[in-house]
Amino acid sequence: MSFRLQSSETIGQGLRRIGLAEVTVSRHSLEGADLSLAAGIHKARRRLKRARSILMVVRPVVGKDIERRLSALKTVGQQLAGNRDLHAMIRAARDLQKLGPVSEEPAYEELIAGLSDGAGGQDAMADVVAASAAKLRAAEADMASLPPDMNGERLLVLALKSAFIAARNGIARAGKGRVGDLHEWRKQVKDLWHLVRLMRKHSSADCKRVERTLDRIGKRLGQEQDLFVLSEKIAAQPELMSDESHRQTVLSRISQRRAELAQDALQRGEQIFSDTPKWFLRRVPLSVVDIAE
Repeated sequence: MSFRLQSSETIGQGLRRIGLAEVTVSRHSLEGADLSLAAGIHKARRRLKRARSILMVVRPVVGKDIERRLSALKTVGQQLAGNRDLHAMIRAARDLQKLGPVSEEPAYEELIAGLSDGAGGQDAMADVVAASAAKLRAAEADMASLPPDMNGERLLVLALKSAFIAARNGIARAGKGRVGDLHEWRKQVKDLWHLVRLMRKHSSADCKRVERTLDRIGKRLGQEQDLFVLSEKIAAQPELMSDESHRQTVLSRISQRRAELAQDALQRGEQIFSDTPKWFLRRVPLSVVDIAE
């Protein structure tokens, strides 16, 4: 079933079902033969982020053990990130190439060729994937242990309020243009987006617009982060581009595009985060919103 709460279940039951399903699908993505290694890793990491958002909702129920459970999922995600980062840099370079003039294509071709040379290590990564899949079996047991009779509605409202406040504070810091603040704001926006998505089946048109805006902000900030990582890679490994003029051309384009993406994300963010948590929660299709006001 999808990452959606169903009308046939209580919210507590839905949170438990979704959390367990996300970890299980993540493990299957790593173990299955129907996906390439890169595709399986990408799907697994996406599902792990969703699973972590469920854990954040049920934090009051889990209690002191929450840090261990969050850390376990985070560790698996980080172990799988190396493969993803390299492919993301290649994709970012190709996207940047499409935006530039034809005269700059040789610079990007040189960069992409250099990055692709380092895209090997499949055997080593396969070992990491196998170990990660084994660790996820324990995480499945953790999710299955969640009580289905927990007050999911109250937990979800409180989590929504907390996530909104964090992202609202985050945009103020991100507006100062520091890389770390933009990256942190992206994670806060994604956390909020995941929670809003849970209720999509029951959401008003207004709430769905919020979901779409959060999704666009997250994607813009993700592209900005990929370009930052790419620029750091170029700076740390000048041998990727032997032609200095090519190197400077690409770095200049990266800087320009990062500024455009950050500005677009911040402008979209003002549409949502200029209002109060109370106003935001009024958009939520839950009956106990007043608990969090």
